[in-house]
Amino acid sequence: MRVILTLLMATSLIMNVSAQEILNGGFEDWSNTFLYESPNDWRSGNGEHTSSTTTKVTMAPQGSYAVRMETMIIGNDSMFGFVLLGDIDDLPTNGTAFTTDIRAMQCWIRHELVGNDSALALLAIWSEGFVVAAEEWRFGGARPDWEEVTLTLPGIFTNVDSVTVAFASSDPFNEMNMASGSWLEVDDVRLISPTAPVPDLLPNHDFEEWSDLTIEDPDLWNTWNSLTSPFGLQPVTKSNTANSGIYSARIETFAVEGDTLPGLLTNGNVLDFNSGGAPYASIPGQFVGAYQYQPSGSDTARIGIVFKSEGVIIGSASFEVTSASFGWTPFASPTFLFAEPDTMLIVISSGQNPGSVLYVDDLDLTGGNVGIQERPEAVTAPYPNPTKDLITLPLVPAAAHVQVLDASGRMVYSMSSTTSGAMTIPVQDLVPGPYKVRVVSAGSVQTYDFVKSGT
Repeated sequence: MRVILTLLMATSLIMNVSAQEILNGGFEDWSNTFLYESPNDWRSGNGEHTSSTTTKVTMAPQGSYAVRMETMIIGNDSMFGFVLLGDIDDLPTNGTAFTTDIRAMQCWIRHELVGNDSALALLAIWSEGFVVAAEEWRFGGARPDWEEVTLTLPGIFTNVDSVTVAFASSDPFNEMNMASGSWLEVDDVRLISPTAPVPDLLPNHDFEEWSDLTIEDPDLWNTWNSLTSPFGLQPVTKSNTANSGIYSARIETFAVEGDTLPGLLTNGNVLDFNSGGAPYASIPGQFVGAYQYQPSGSDTARIGIVFKSEGVIIGSASFEVTSASFGWTPFASPTFLFAEPDTMLIVISSGQNPGSVLYVDDLDLTGGNVGIQERPEAVTAPYPNPTKDLITLPLVPAAAHVQVLDASGRMVYSMSSTTSGAMTIPVQDLVPGPYKVRVVSAGSVQTYDFVKSGT
């Protein structure tokens, strides 16, 4: 009896062990990823570049926070930090509501511009749907200490209905002078009125309010979400409509500024469909799964897989969905593969028409020599649990990927093992509370709960 109880207890410690050939092909595991923090109401450079060109800083002249914009040059791309109320496409295209008369803009600034680079401030004033004034001010050199500046307009503007306000760490109208490392900090932006003792305040004028932008993606899969979420679009989302288990993946095609963005789900690189993928060394007979499809008009969804060896495609399987299916429909596509691969790459698209929606679930590879190869060694439960500073996984396979997730599903730590054996994870900087540690290795996903204690 004691032996049986011991085995049952050991078995209960291993959770979510999957024998799928396609890891997380059932889309049960999803994680939240933090992208960046942005000031409320303002668009920022982070949304344009999915980077941290625009950040929150403390030691502000007014209140607790100010905004910092910084220019980065990565490869041939120039990325400048900016904040924007309204919208600009070469010229201002719309503004934010503002109704008092205006004669100037006041703000606190400090900056350091590299070389001939210059920071930019812009104010456009709208009246009855037209831009009646658009002024630009530029700042060069170094201003290390906070200084309140008044940016005066060429006249007093009345009958105002909205304004466009922007600041940038480099001059977007003079890209030749953009320099990596240029920065501009701004706080407490106010429009001065000659007639109103208490003029309107711009939304979040003092940059005190900030919000995190996060995305939720299926683990071990990649999507457009990190690139499109700043614009309120998430082509791939978690769905409670599942063929089995709890979740499936919902993929939707969107219309974006007169163009079409097909919903895309891949285990490869979303910016280069021919790269990436997952390690794989079997010769399956079929690529299987289940789908639902709700096309917009006459459209076609595609579910495909290719197998590679040393970067060369040596096999494939594909399935096209050409008609609506409002219930779960299984599919099985034969694989054409006659040698052992080292990589499999899956690409799934919801179609070319905006509004087309594809659900997928239970993707797997079957037949052939699948399942007869030696399975990886199992990880045993981590200890100590609860823990304050360190937690140890006693047995981690070589080339395993280890992640720590907080209670919201956000990944807070990750690393890969180079050899098999024990792995110790530092957790002293984590906030006390419940966490999961996930170990992903060839053919299995194992997840364990642990608690980070405060003492």
